[in-house]
Amino acid sequence: MIINTRTGWPKVTLGDLFEPLKRKNREGEKRVLTVSGELGLVDQSEFFDRDIASKDLSNYWLILNGEFAYNRSAMKGYPYGATKRLYRYDKGCISPIYLCFYLKDKNADANFYSYFFESGLLNQQFKSITHAGARAHGMLNVSQDEFFEMVIPKPTLKEQVKISEVILTWDRAIEVYDKVIFAKKNEYASFRQMYLTGKQRIPGFKGKWQNIKLGDVLTEHGALSSGEEEVCSVSVNKGVVNQYQHLGRVYAAADTSNYNLVKPGDIVYTKSPTGDFPFGIIKQSLTPDNVIVSPLYGVFTPVTFELGTIIDFYFESAVNARNYLRPIIQKGAKNTINITNNTFLSGVLLLPEDIAEQKVISKIIITKRGEIRLLEEIRKKYTQQKKGLMQKLLTGKIRVKGVAQ
Repeated sequence: MIINTRTGWPKVTLGDLFEPLKRKNREGEKRVLTVSGELGLVDQSEFFDRDIASKDLSNYWLILNGEFAYNRSAMKGYPYGATKRLYRYDKGCISPIYLCFYLKDKNADANFYSYFFESGLLNQQFKSITHAGARAHGMLNVSQDEFFEMVIPKPTLKEQVKISEVILTWDRAIEVYDKVIFAKKNEYASFRQMYLTGKQRIPGFKGKWQNIKLGDVLTEHGALSSGEEEVCSVSVNKGVVNQYQHLGRVYAAADTSNYNLVKPGDIVYTKSPTGDFPFGIIKQSLTPDNVIVSPLYGVFTPVTFELGTIIDFYFESAVNARNYLRPIIQKGAKNTINITNNTFLSGVLLLPEDIAEQKVISKIIITKRGEIRLLEEIRKKYTQQKKGLMQKLLTGKIRVKGVAQ
């Protein structure tokens, strides 16, 4: 056993504290789990919206609440795979491609090591045992023996528990914001369902809502790049966004002279399938400056900024986007989307005619979006604080008062 002279913590191997799981699913457990970097160990059918497991689950591992699984696949935030502990369910079965294990040392705290796996402090060791170019089916080539030979710290059990309790306070704060954000997003979606369908009216307004042809309120201005504008893409969650910030690189052609100019407040239609939007996405540009997008995108100016906000709000719903676009789109031989800009403008939406009502609805939408964005920013700060705290606590750079030796 090696002692860290700075912290006084012994250094041990994973194999000293953990035992590989050898329990097969002989009892016929039907809940199939997968390891997600963001969600942890989660029911596969909930994560993928479909069942991708083998029909015969008898060779799967049977994993119990509190035990661990390592997913040997790189994913966002986890370049060397993710190790997660089962919290959500009493038990489940998981593919034998995962490395599953349990804590065998009674003088070790499972919560402490769950945080340690999450912290990324093992990345340097993973880097040394992940053989370059040796991947099978997208899996990182990390052997069980090498995994359990990695070195980890072992503070006293008392200090492990205290460190876990400190980090847990950040988890609880993040969980509170998760619940508030979820409630706010439901309220936001409910507002769309009630007020954009005519089921409920803004107090003080009784003017008519009409089924209006989109071409009567959107105009294709046809302006092109001047060569000075930023190149943007369109994202489901970020809207019209700088292409480099969104994708990490610029995919635009060297000559962008035929790229479409997007003015602040313009509506942009991508005409490309993505996720829950199989017929493309429709977003209002909220950038303060003119930008440009691919000539494949449709760009339209609304009669008022406020009406553009309402149209954008309507098409934020994947159901609304599908219902509007499906009847007017033709799919090509290679499942490509064939739709002209004129055809896009040919559908109708139920919209308010009163400009004053448009302004009030637009203001409510913007306010609700701002509330959600603020809550998400606060949650992000708590997450960053937790990450920094783990780096210091789990390495002994700062010690918990009353337990440091």
